[in-house]
Amino acid sequence: MSIVNVTHNYAQSPAEVFAALNDFAGVYRYHPALKSSPLVDGTPATGAGSERVCHMHDGNTLHERIVEAEPNEWLKVEILDTSMPMSRGDGHFRLTPKESGGTEVTLTMDFELTMGVFGKVLDKLVMRRKFTGALKLMLAALEEHLTTGEDIPKGWKPAA
Repeated sequence: MSIVNVTHNYAQSPAEVFAALNDFAGVYRYHPALKSSPLVDGTPATGAGSERVCHMHDGNTLHERIVEAEPNEWLKVEILDTSMPMSRGDGHFRLTPKESGGTEVTLTMDFELTMGVFGKVLDKLVMRRKFTGALKLMLAALEEHLTTGEDIPKGWKPAA
């Protein structure tokens, strides 16, 4: 089991940030690794029970579901299935209003790799760092999307 925490600050209100996170099929609009993220037929578009299948530019897929959500406060997402070497994963977005305005988002990712002992070694040597970088990039891309209203393209990097 591995746990990764990343935090990002936004000028937007908790309601604005939550709306983007809760638009479950819209994650591809701000996640630079995704080419599409359609909803699973028969599931709600937002909130608990909403499911999507994320199709990544590298060919991998993630089937995810919102497990719990408290509007403008937090959202918990579970990975149901993936083509990546992960046996399970959960992401928890916590939104905290800032006294000066805006929102602080803390994303906690709890995951476990497959591949037994090799997976544990790979996790310690590589994967935690890779997950941390990917999650930081996604949160930065969300800020860009919220600020500009534009979709984030493949390969996007934040300005230095």
